[in-house]
Amino acid sequence: MYADLRQEPKSAIKYFDAAYTTLLELIPTTSRQYPMRSTEIKMTAEYINYKLCKILLYTNAADAVTQFQRHVSTFIPLVGPNELVHEHWFFIAKQYRSFGELVETAIKVGAVSIEQIQHPGYYYQVAASYTGQRKLARALSFVCFFIVIFTNKKKQ
Repeated sequence: MYADLRQEPKSAIKYFDAAYTTLLELIPTTSRQYPMRSTEIKMTAEYINYKLCKILLYTNAADAVTQFQRHVSTFIPLVGPNELVHEHWFFIAKQYRSFGELVETAIKVGAVSIEQIQHPGYYYQVAASYTGQRKLARALSFVCFFIVIFTNKKKQ
């Protein structure tokens, strides 16, 4: 963090990457285990990934894309309990939207050219797709909730 404040990108990248790697060790290796503190892990990973991608976009755009893909591929499988599926898709959509905003800003200030990195619209489009999945998951959770309520009333 101090390297980031002192505007030393190489040191900041090193420390943020070490923090991100250490955080990933908290995630279970089996795909079906859901971490007890998954919300905290996701929020911390989101922050570290944002800072890391922001610095990398201004130093090496290809590394920023690699880091972002690493981040998303790590967290997409961690859906969690059925009641929270819609929150998971919101989290994933937010990651794509945030990265799209970072890319758009980096292009505007001239730190990255459009030839070096994918157009920010791509990330916005993927975010919109995951937002659609979120809405569908939310609707399905409401339907399941009402089915449970209806069947419980019938039994009484």
